[in-house]
Amino acid sequence: MKITGVRTHLYQFEMTRYLGDANSPHGWKKSSHLAVFIDTDAGVTGVTIAGGSARRHIHEFVNQMLLGEDPRGVRGLWQRMVDRVFKVNNRGIVNEALSAIDV
Repeated sequence: MKITGVRTHLYQFEMTRYLGDANSPHGWKKSSHLAVFIDTDAGVTGVTIAGGSARRHIHEFVNQMLLGEDPRGVRGLWQRMVDRVFKVNNRGIVNEALSAIDV
């Protein structure tokens, strides 16, 4: 079994009130969520979710590092992705992308 590609579908919506936290005390009224589909040549598809802002990183990770790989080698694939971002940035949106791919 080999990974053949990734598809994402972005869902955006406007909330009825502002939502904020310590990082964004003024809040925001729009929200986005991402459905992620990782396809294989065996017809098996992994399905997961992520925040909408992780979309670019998810496509980069899958297309640059995981295409043609066996998705059952979870530890090795995860380690390869973590090693790639370890010294650059393995927090925030990048970490969210890694988590989404780790179906």
